[in-house]
Amino acid sequence: MVVDFKDLKEIVNNLIIYKTDHAFAYNIADEQACAIVKTMKEQIKQKCLPLTFRVTSENLAKWIFVELDNYFKENVKELKMVEVKLWETPTSYSTYNLK
Repeated sequence: MVVDFKDLKEIVNNLIIYKTDHAFAYNIADEQACAIVKTMKEQIKQKCLPLTFRVTSENLAKWIFVELDNYFKENVKELKMVEVKLWETPTSYSTYNLK
């Protein structure tokens, strides 16, 4: 066993799930999105996730991969990221891998 699944779940929750769950993800380079975020935060206390890229499932899959890969390289050297599959619906997903 490389890492206990309980520990892995906690890592993924802390790095990805807690940041993204029920958050409005937006590109910080998009002025309209930034204006919307300002209003959302002020008026309805919306949780927001600022990103440096256009928010698509393909780009989010890559972001998740990189976030986890960086963590594992620093903290769990025995674990290597190979692939992330991000499901949008039961039949639609994006994949990012090292192939």
